[in-house]
Amino acid sequence: MKILGASSFTEDASRNASTGAAHHATERPMAIDFARDAVVQALAQAQLQATDIELIVALSLSPSRLADDPGFSYPRLSHPLQRDLGLSNAVVFDMMDADWSIALDLAQSFCVGLGYRYALVVRGECVDDVIDARAQALVNGAAALVLECEDASMAFFAHAQIDHPPLMALKSLDWQTMRSTGRYAQVSGSFDAGQGRFVIDPGKFQAPIATLIDELPASIAHSPRLLFCERWMGPALDPSAGRSVASVTTNDAVAPGAMFELPQVLESLIRGRPTAGDRSATFVAFTLDPFKSRIGCFAVEV
Repeated sequence: MKILGASSFTEDASRNASTGAAHHATERPMAIDFARDAVVQALAQAQLQATDIELIVALSLSPSRLADDPGFSYPRLSHPLQRDLGLSNAVVFDMMDADWSIALDLAQSFCVGLGYRYALVVRGECVDDVIDARAQALVNGAAALVLECEDASMAFFAHAQIDHPPLMALKSLDWQTMRSTGRYAQVSGSFDAGQGRFVIDPGKFQAPIATLIDELPASIAHSPRLLFCERWMGPALDPSAGRSVASVTTNDAVAPGAMFELPQVLESLIRGRPTAGDRSATFVAFTLDPFKSRIGCFAVEV
């Protein structure tokens, strides 16, 4: 599997940009507003048309304000995106509460099993109806990845559990609170906004990451590669591990919202390739699912 295009931004970033859709500043934003723009940008970077996409995998944890009517949770994202952007040849699939590695693994499996070539993975969030969302690094925004799934041998996916209770919880509110506050849910966790990471012993992350690195196929483990780790895990990549790493990818300029950090890094990497004929790099990423205390790992071409 190869990442052909990526885009990522948050509501605050789009408001401050010199260009962008004015609807992001409306009174009641919707996740699909951000998702549309992310998909358009990712398709442009991939140099594909909407009709080239054969599979859409959409994920979101937002309890409301997803698409069409803010009073309803459904339809979610895939069908409205298909309708609005002319993705007429795509099969659609929506996921709840999943990290990037699970979504990419699902897309790869569907493409291999059903013979699809191009797929889209998109995340859209609008958390204005969630109490304490921003204190836990959850923000309004969207990200999209465009995949080429011709070679299944070039992809690797795995997960490892963290020896720690869930770092974040999202709970529905009772109907009286919903009526009085206009909110649908409340999020709680151990995220430290000052440090930009979860308050947990870094070793709890380093151990499963080391296990996942050891599971990498020889073709990846013994070749130059780029490593990336979502920074809300803190210094989880151990530089003293003694493994052969060509480069460790970091991005200090990423906008708030760790859920959108990975696609922004991928977008930068793809944009940084001088020509389309340049040799692809193997990108190994470690993503966190704070709701299940689980680290995902995937390796793909960029």
